[in-house]
Amino acid sequence: MRHHRSLLLVLALASLCALPPIQAAGGRRVSERAMASYLPRGEGGSGTPTPVGVEDVPPVARDKIDPSLLERLVETQHSAQLQGKDLAPPVTYLVYLRERASLGDLARVPRLHERRKLLVGRLQATARRSQAGVVALLQQNLREGRITRFKSYWIFNGLVVRGDLSTAIQLALRPEVEAIRPNRVHRLPTPIRGGETLAATGEVEWNIAKIGADRVWETFGITGEGIVVANMDSGVDWTHPALQHKYRGYNPAGASDHNYNWFDPTGTYPDQPGPRGPVGPLSDHGTHVMGIMVGSEPDDSEPIGVAPGAQWIAVKVFDDSYEPVATDEWIHDGFQWCLAPTDLSGQNPDPGKAPDILNNSWGDEDGEDEEFRQDLDALRAAGILVIFAAGNQGDEGGTVNSPGSYPNAFAVGATDVNDVIASFSSRGPSPWGQIKPEVVAPGVQIRSSVAGGGYEWYDWSGTSMAAPHVAGLAALIW
Repeated sequence: MRHHRSLLLVLALASLCALPPIQAAGGRRVSERAMASYLPRGEGGSGTPTPVGVEDVPPVARDKIDPSLLERLVETQHSAQLQGKDLAPPVTYLVYLRERASLGDLARVPRLHERRKLLVGRLQATARRSQAGVVALLQQNLREGRITRFKSYWIFNGLVVRGDLSTAIQLALRPEVEAIRPNRVHRLPTPIRGGETLAATGEVEWNIAKIGADRVWETFGITGEGIVVANMDSGVDWTHPALQHKYRGYNPAGASDHNYNWFDPTGTYPDQPGPRGPVGPLSDHGTHVMGIMVGSEPDDSEPIGVAPGAQWIAVKVFDDSYEPVATDEWIHDGFQWCLAPTDLSGQNPDPGKAPDILNNSWGDEDGEDEEFRQDLDALRAAGILVIFAAGNQGDEGGTVNSPGSYPNAFAVGATDVNDVIASFSSRGPSPWGQIKPEVVAPGVQIRSSVAGGGYEWYDWSGTSMAAPHVAGLAALIW
């Protein structure tokens, strides 16, 4: 008796037959008959289903799907066959469209608020128009149970899909689709621990004095007032005494408003900033970074921040796991929110509430990775200064992390109390030949706020600590 499970891939791709022939890249039309030639043929004599292989995927689609993702989708499909399941477990992947919105002329719009409004409108219109066919396909597959969810982006022209192999192939065969890649994981940099201890200065921290921020406060009375900074990190303890009264959503006379001021795509703290206490060895990271940008207590004691008069908002893109991770999806979510913050339900985006400066104390060791280039293009076009840590991969050349390695990014390396470049600080040049990092700043044993209301410095060294110094300085001169 013939074994029918080997036909699962055919069934998984059968929805192609409900659609008109697809115009593939290069102008070649892929019909249902041609599609059938790519499917497994025959049965094994033992009754075992014929394996679904990468070679069974149409070459046009194979060229667009990341090889590691394609292998995973094929393995998942084959595993479902062996278990006699109609549908394979879904896999999350990102779909990138070819069309790009034209942004160059927006630099001539003098009023920043108007420029940001026009920018977001143009990005949204481009995504809405160019994604229409893809969205229709995904809605159909959602009804059929072949995908469990999808989400459209406009900061880059693409979507995130949680679905199966057949959906990925259908998408790859569409001419408007440029590439399909996995939803990768990024780890939060671990601060460099230990080293020579430094005595507290008593008033202004050594790193603040080193960059002259205290002299700007005293001489010019400039503290960053009227400027909004943001970070995309592990979250912020918004009740910390050095940070609470700087939070844009804080209301000392009543209930604080977290709409447009806090976003957590990880889903860990959906209603208000967190964590408010230590939940892991790196859970303090975002709170420490934010303190370097703006921290000081209401009576002006503990002046740990470069721009103590600035306000802050935040995005949590790294989860609360023991070694916090962020996915490509969460990071894209964060960048899009920073360009047009939303309410807590994720609705009513408002580019008028975007931050002036966005700090990112994280990066990927692969300096050539270009996952977030479109996002940074949009943020720069909006007049938002986006700053990245250069990375902690040491003193060899070409170790600068992405996205800080991008030509359109601003990377920061680390120095110590003697103005010596830290041994751990990553170096340039970038893969595109630019000098990297752009600048260096204090990043060795930096005292700042930690979740739960305290302060630490001994175990806090890294370019993660250097980058927010530059974000704070930018707030002073903005």
